[in-house]
Amino acid sequence: MSHTDARGCRGDHTTQPAPDPQLRHAAWQAALPTIAFLLFVSLLRSPITAVPPLLGRMAGDLGMSSSAMGALTSVPVLCFGALTPIASLVLRRLDLNSSVLWALVIIMAGSVLRSAGSVWAAFAGTAVIAAGMTLGNLIAPMVIARSFRSRTALMTSSYSASINIAVTLSTALAAPLALLIGWQGSTAAWALVPGVIAGFVWWKVFPPQRRRDRDAVPPGTVSSPGTKARHGRDARSKPSVSIAAWPLAWIMAAAFAAHNLAYYSTVTWLPTALREVARLGESGAGLASSVFQITAVAGPLMVPLALNRMGWSMRRVMIIVCACWLALPFGMMTLPSLWLVWCILGGIA
Repeated sequence: MSHTDARGCRGDHTTQPAPDPQLRHAAWQAALPTIAFLLFVSLLRSPITAVPPLLGRMAGDLGMSSSAMGALTSVPVLCFGALTPIASLVLRRLDLNSSVLWALVIIMAGSVLRSAGSVWAAFAGTAVIAAGMTLGNLIAPMVIARSFRSRTALMTSSYSASINIAVTLSTALAAPLALLIGWQGSTAAWALVPGVIAGFVWWKVFPPQRRRDRDAVPPGTVSSPGTKARHGRDARSKPSVSIAAWPLAWIMAAAFAAHNLAYYSTVTWLPTALREVARLGESGAGLASSVFQITAVAGPLMVPLALNRMGWSMRRVMIIVCACWLALPFGMMTLPSLWLVWCILGGIA
């Protein structure tokens, strides 16, 4: 290189503006609420999905039968249904920021109890974890509506993706981690380590509110002596319609129930099926079943693409989704050597 080129290169290099520390700090501060929220929601499934790859190890250590193992994996889903009304009542007495911290504490406490090394502790700890997750299931959309009102669609998809990524990691790495620290340490680690990090970040970004702050009128709300009276008259003038009278509500409830049944039963069954039918080892089955979790990130992105860009009808999309769901169990029973294909199709569904 000539001296002129060298000087030119040095000159060009020195003319580049240095990054503004204030801009970087502002960008970091703007990203912190999103980071805090995604860390929190990552705890809403992974402490449960870390168990199925370790069921054989847990059953041998605790002397659990096949029926007891099946009952253990069904506890979270039962708690989600039974505890949701109670959780909604609890959340009415807590501010939203504090409720996140309480949910994390409950999940971590349940994980410690579950790892105590007895059958009753495994069941009780799983129920406690599910109680914390039930709170989190209600809290997450409330946080999106409050803190990310202008980015609802983006944060909802990010919420789903964050859960799936955390579930993928717990499913794939639970068995290898158990080889190092045992199944008790592995099942506890998936709640304690991310739980402490998520709780600290959330407390720094969204500190619990004082009572007088909770009672304050929200910004932008105009209050006058006649406001409550007018609102009271408006509320009384509207007839009260029970949601049970809406046919669409029953259809949606049945659809969500069927989807949850398919998801949680598959999450529980798949690692065992990969070991027994596809002849994979414990760590290999956990890693293989994580394919089902990670491809679930693509599903929410493909549905709007099919509806909006490709012009498919909702009926066509639903038929494809249902076909992909059915491909996983029937494919594993008929052609288990193609487990990768079936896991990808099921994960997308």
